[in-house]
Amino acid sequence: DDPECMIERAQYYGAISNQSKAKECYLKALDMLMDDKTKIIVFESYAQYMAMTVNARETGAEFQEKAALLRKNVNGKDGDYADAMYKAGLYYSSAMTKENWKKGIVCYDNALLVYQKSGDGKRVAKCQQAIGNAHSGLREYAKAKECFKEALAYYEANDKESKEYPKMIERLASDEKFNGEYDASIDHYQQALQIYEQRGMMQEYADAQNGLEMCYAYAMRNMDDATN
Repeated sequence: DDPECMIERAQYYGAISNQSKAKECYLKALDMLMDDKTKIIVFESYAQYMAMTVNARETGAEFQEKAALLRKNVNGKDGDYADAMYKAGLYYSSAMTKENWKKGIVCYDNALLVYQKSGDGKRVAKCQQAIGNAHSGLREYAKAKECFKEALAYYEANDKESKEYPKMIERLASDEKFNGEYDASIDHYQQALQIYEQRGMMQEYADAQNGLEMCYAYAMRNMDDATN
């Protein structure tokens, strides 16, 4: 048996929900001698399995990051390397712990450098959004706000019709709220609400309305504290 055949077996067992056999096959594949190109295939498959099937997000992230570094060794810091590193960041961030958010930011930053160098504005915006989400998880709202501003600038200049455009405005509003910038937050919530209503995005509208009401409550409490 070669590693790629063993991975196919693992994927089959995973598809029929026999996770013990799937993991057994993955571990056998990982224990085989492989060149770097084959390791990339095995590591990325195992990473996805661990992160998305058995919910072992940190382990999945570690193997995805290893695969990204192998991609760099094989072909340099190209788009495939950046995409692999970005995915590692997603896996780390989805673990939702302080240390994993930090590791996720490092991966995103590595991907971002490549996207910026290649002039891929859409991926730059997507990466900035992911970095912002990680900073929000760390409650670093000022840093998150700057990332969301960068991402929003792309959509405003290039893709206002995207569903991500009003969502980015809402994300910015949310971080401004938690950062105590209530006037700016209210303005951005209202802007997002207007677009959601125009586009019939009613679930998003309801979520943003709840965020706006919370912002008003925070602002009133802040005024009461200042008065007292």
